[in-house]
Amino acid sequence: MLIVSKCSQCNRGYTAPVGLCQICGGVCVPVSAEESSLKLRQAEAEPPQVPQPECPCCGGSPGPHVIAQQTRHQTASSLIPMKRTFLVTTVKVPGVCDSCHRSLWQKRLLASVLLPLPLPLFFGLLVVVDSMVAFVPVVLYLFYVGPRIMYAWTDFLLYGRELSWKLTAYVPEKDRESLASYPVGIGHVLLRLGLLPALVVGLFLLAQLFQKSRPGSGAKTAATAPATPDTVAPAVATPAPAAAPALSGREQSLITFLNGATALAVPIAPAARANPEHSWPAAVKTTVDGKKVAVIKVYADEANVPTQTPYQVMNSVTMLIHCGGQAYDMLSVEDRQITFSRREGESLVPKIAMATNHPSEIRVKPAR
Repeated sequence: MLIVSKCSQCNRGYTAPVGLCQICGGVCVPVSAEESSLKLRQAEAEPPQVPQPECPCCGGSPGPHVIAQQTRHQTASSLIPMKRTFLVTTVKVPGVCDSCHRSLWQKRLLASVLLPLPLPLFFGLLVVVDSMVAFVPVVLYLFYVGPRIMYAWTDFLLYGRELSWKLTAYVPEKDRESLASYPVGIGHVLLRLGLLPALVVGLFLLAQLFQKSRPGSGAKTAATAPATPDTVAPAVATPAPAAAPALSGREQSLITFLNGATALAVPIAPAARANPEHSWPAAVKTTVDGKKVAVIKVYADEANVPTQTPYQVMNSVTMLIHCGGQAYDMLSVEDRQITFSRREGESLVPKIAMATNHPSEIRVKPAR
């Protein structure tokens, strides 16, 4: 429509003859024919701008494919129990061209193949460490990848980071601060669920074969395998027995004494008088270095036994065995000034070159 009059103060145009401006109240005057036609030509020269559709990934011609973009934001949380609730929003971005769709499929396939990449590295660790402890990183990695099987770290590195920049306009306003993800389809999920366990089992079997083929493992197997009538086992060098640890001077002197002690007089407990076959050595309480200890006193010479003391005669091995059934801390050979602890006595039993004998009947030395 043509402008017929305009305000002389604010220059507002009207399509009808108006005397006063409805905005500022100024006087309106008619416009010339040239100014009116100029306004019309300018209005006709500016057509409306209509946005053209394009591929959201490359900016080219749009295609029939879509990309699923997921975002989430936290809606609630609790400390006890520790729980967080998220709202997941999925937006299907349209207009993806055939070229971008094919490139995305190839990148997702490569991401599926590279997802088990750390497992061979863990296999190398298993070979070096040679222990089942090296399987702990494998278990931890599987626990990490399991919940992220549809969009893992390989997806983010190969295409996810690039798409998050290109498709920012499709992220809902409330999710602008969250990182978008692009989950793969069921085919890639099945591929990953098959590759990961298969590679774990394969690496485990390979580790077993590698350990069996190590130098020395075959010799160990040949040494322990039983010989059959049809086969003759190869000669295997028998390792020399380990040298016995050197005895200390004290141990050597105790063993020398005990090997020659064939008739030790051992005072017996009062309860053994009614049951002589038990031969319970008597333990007396005494103070040594300020501590109360139980001591069993024996005599190398029967003549040195105190009078009115019931005792039995036995050799050193028999004496140590019978003392082992009693609660004592120290054993003392009174007439030889020799003492040793219970632990020393138990450790000396297998080192004495003497067989056990039967204790004698109970004897009591009369008072003079």
